[in-house]
Amino acid sequence: MRVPSGRPVFRLLGWVLVPPVALWALWLVGAQLFLLTPLFRAVLNRESPQIHIRYRWAWSVWPGTVHMRGMVLTSQDRKVQWQLGIDRLTTSISLTELPRKLF
Repeated sequence: MRVPSGRPVFRLLGWVLVPPVALWALWLVGAQLFLLTPLFRAVLNRESPQIHIRYRWAWSVWPGTVHMRGMVLTSQDRKVQWQLGIDRLTTSISLTELPRKLF
């Protein structure tokens, strides 16, 4: 973005606005790649082999918010098998608690 040198206000606005917009764009690309590839499913299903989550489509526009379509949660033990299907789901993920896996 080329800013005329005679306008310090525009230069200041560029320094203030460009970094957050660039971070948001980085989140947008990274989150979509993570959600649209098998990596997210593998992370979800790795912890407990008795619980399996699958979904048809997932995306995130804002950090910490994930939208899903066609989510199915299944589980079983020796006596009971169950399945929960949700057509549309929006959930919030605490990004600060994610490294410690506290949900």
